[in-house]
Amino acid sequence: MDGIGVIVWDDGSIYEGYFKNNKRYGVGRYILHNGDAYTGGWDEGIRHGNGEYYYANGDKEVGEWVEDKRTGWHVIKYASGGSKRRLYENGSYIQEE
Repeated sequence: MDGIGVIVWDDGSIYEGYFKNNKRYGVGRYILHNGDAYTGGWDEGIRHGNGEYYYANGDKEVGEWVEDKRTGWHVIKYASGGSKRRLYENGSYIQEE
């Protein structure tokens, strides 16, 4: 599939967005079966680029993913109010401020 489309998996997860060579590509939204969701960049079927991760509890995380791993500074905004910044390197948590 190339272009815009929707896939629904057996577990109830849904992807809506762009495809290239049958893989998630460009910009899209992935809604997980647990209620979490990611909206942002994709490449070769994995998260890649700037994105926003929405947790089912209402918290939100904004940052960059490289080859499906959190990278650089991410801002976590809590549904209850307040926020913090977390630094990631190659998917590993480094520090928080």
